[in-house]
Amino acid sequence: MVDDTKTPTPLFSGLLIFLGFIFSIAVTGLVGAILMNSTGKGSGFQAGLISKLSLVFGELGLWLFVILFLKFRGYFIKELFRLHKVPLPIVLVSIPLGFALSIVGDQLDRLIQLILPMPGMVERLVEFFKYQSHFELFTMVLGAVVLAALVEESLFRGLLQLSLEKYIPVTRAVIYSSLAWALIHGILYWAIQIFLIGIILGYLAWRTNSVIPSIIGHGINNSLALTFYNLNVPETFPAYEWKGQVSPLILIPAVLILFWGIRYLDQYYHRGMPSSSSPTS
Repeated sequence: MVDDTKTPTPLFSGLLIFLGFIFSIAVTGLVGAILMNSTGKGSGFQAGLISKLSLVFGELGLWLFVILFLKFRGYFIKELFRLHKVPLPIVLVSIPLGFALSIVGDQLDRLIQLILPMPGMVERLVEFFKYQSHFELFTMVLGAVVLAALVEESLFRGLLQLSLEKYIPVTRAVIYSSLAWALIHGILYWAIQIFLIGIILGYLAWRTNSVIPSIIGHGINNSLALTFYNLNVPETFPAYEWKGQVSPLILIPAVLILFWGIRYLDQYYHRGMPSSSSPTS
């Protein structure tokens, strides 16, 4: 019988995610090699499409590796991944929170670029997220938005952070899980932005005892990033920028929404409203 109260140690959870990450790299390489073999050398367009498809299989490989191992050890996936329902007001609040978090994160990125110009490796990564066809767009949305949000939130804000919360104060648990999330991306230039976004997402998961709000926030952040990588922002949304930075008319409301959303969640759950951990969820 599955024990839904059993929680692995943080070391076990962290090691399992790391092994799953290694497995996902292997899956990505294998799928890429098979697709390249089956289509021949092909054009640069085909190579770009195949690399984007590999991203999808990589995310799936990471998730399935962890799920199957936990199932084999008798753990209850829904509890460990914090796959609980949340009340509709929390879902609705998570949407503006996600947009606000993305805008604040974008401004932070712009400030960092004033001190440290974007290195060539990161510029090439940005180019990777540009699509050349509708199918490439579909693939990027599936891999970089839907699967990335679902897989990474269930593993880092679910499994890892929940394991940490059982042994250390929640503040440190959120910090450590966010740090691990930033490190596993392997991009030092974006580490600060990823870490700080992870802090907010970790708070959402802890406060609601569900990864649904953090999945929404993560998905919106990645969606906007994908949009900005593929559009000329100054031409498409001229009101968004002001002297190369996010316009104060957009940034200030985003900061206010961020604080309002966090305060709303605190008040909502302090009032004893139905939480995701209730038996009816």
